[in-house]
Amino acid sequence: MRSLKIIQVLAKIMRIVCLVLFVIFIVASAACLTGMIVLPIIKNIVVHEGKTIAELMAENNAPFPVIFTAMTIGLLGCGAYIFLSYFNQRFFEEEIKVGTPFDHEIVKKMRINSIVNAAVTVGLLATTGIVKGILQAIFQMNFDNMQFHLSGGLFYAVCMILLSLFAEYGADLTPKPEVVEVEPEIEEEPVEESKAD
Repeated sequence: MRSLKIIQVLAKIMRIVCLVLFVIFIVASAACLTGMIVLPIIKNIVVHEGKTIAELMAENNAPFPVIFTAMTIGLLGCGAYIFLSYFNQRFFEEEIKVGTPFDHEIVKKMRINSIVNAAVTVGLLATTGIVKGILQAIFQMNFDNMQFHLSGGLFYAVCMILLSLFAEYGADLTPKPEVVEVEPEIEEEPVEESKAD
């Protein structure tokens, strides 16, 4: 029972972590979107010694096309992780409600959780590659040195699949409560004695 309490504490911690990440990614996506809207408007404003913002950015090895591309891909990544952090939080809430991971229904949801995380991450990696290629063509620049590490969802998915195997084994060992079938009582109607003629 002590081990189960530790597992449930970890589940509660993971739920809180997912909630915190959900808020962080919302703030980050808002920052990326704001930058994507504002930066093209202000890039030609002269701010220092007759130089524009775009020129100053280029001098600091951060030209406008690179920054804009990073913000675009950052927005895509934040959107995906907003969904995943909310989705994962819901899973941990359901596990906490059941009170144990050693339950066949929780094991099933754990595997669904793993598949969704893997699918969204693979989709995100493909999408970012496509968007990067489009922006390279638009800005006529090579962004091959720009690396994005978006594979955290795959690591999480693999971990969840492995944990689901242990959880399923525990669920198989957990004794099922015996169901006692109670037969309904049938009330016998009193038999009326026939009156003698």
